[in-house]
Amino acid sequence: MSKDKPENLKDVFGFSDLKIITPTYSIELMGGNFVIVEASSSKVDTEKGIVTFQSGDSVNAMFRLEDVKEFWRVV
Repeated sequence: MSKDKPENLKDVFGFSDLKIITPTYSIELMGGNFVIVEASSSKVDTEKGIVTFQSGDSVNAMFRLEDVKEFWRVV
């Protein structure tokens, strides 16, 4: 079987053409400012009063909970 796509499917993407994206978080701070952070996950530590945004073992951003009004994960 040929790996070439038929002529009518030349513009259709295959699974091998897909790229993994890193989710983006939009963080609204108490002063009304917004910060955009790329991270694969977030963690809220209420005991220490911080929220961290991380990718693997690396922390991409860290905020005090008292400074963060809301945050959203945008895919």
